Amino acid sequence: MKVNASSQMVSAILLCVWLAAGCAHTHRDTSVRELFAKIQIGMSRSQVDALLGPPTAPQLSPDADAWYLPSPRIKSHQSPFAPGTIGIRFTPEGRVASKTLNPQAQSR
Repeated sequence: MKVNASSQMVSAILLCVWLAAGCAHTHRDTSVRELFAKIQIGMSRSQVDALLGPPTAPQLSPDADAWYLPSPRIKSHQSPFAPGTIGIRFTPEGRVASKTLNPQAQSR
């Protein structure tokens, strides 16, 4: 199978974007617990995105969470709890309705 240079370049760019999305929150020296504490019920989606960066897993339905920040590292015998570290459920108007801290990140 032949792979041309342009498709390799596109793949490399997409990989960089995906990796950067997980590292995008603006407060590198802020712990996950501190970031979680800064999220307030009623905040707008744009405020959350400014604090945490774009979600690693978007909210796919009104009764699902959008997940932010990469999932915490877990031991090989554990199953991942969620596709991210901080879960946010938004109202239809784009406001924070609830928040969840992945229990696998709480000990970090």
